Amino acid sequence: MAVDIAPTAIIKAKGKYGHLGIDFEVMDIQKSYRSIRKKFDLIVMSQLMWYILPHFEKVVNYLAGKNLKRGGYLLVSQTFYKPHEQKYGKEFVSSVEDMLKLIEMNIVEMMGINRLGNHNAVILFKKGSGR
Repeated sequence: MAVDIAPTAIIKAKGKYGHLGIDFEVMDIQKSYRSIRKKFDLIVMSQLMWYILPHFEKVVNYLAGKNLKRGGYLLVSQTFYKPHEQKYGKEFVSSVEDMLKLIEMNIVEMMGINRLGNHNAVILFKKGSGR
């Protein structure tokens, strides 16, 4: 299952990857996350956090708790801007460390990528015992 709020993104994804048997849906994840009933081995959240603040903590922990199979993985890829460039969300998250405090899972691996002065973090979490 793959979701995006933008119908155009879903149309493009279906055109490119529809043959793989993936269920693509237009969805506002911060409003409809509780409607997802399927269980997954892997949940990927790429560049999502800034779009769903202040609901990020609630959404990610609900999906990881209810929709991720035991032993499953959550992969989060998120850009963090230089402190003087970040205009939105500072009251919730201003660093990778702040985001990690919001996700109630064990970290398997974390990689930081610095491109053009902004910091992109890619973090793999595993569902199992709590943090």
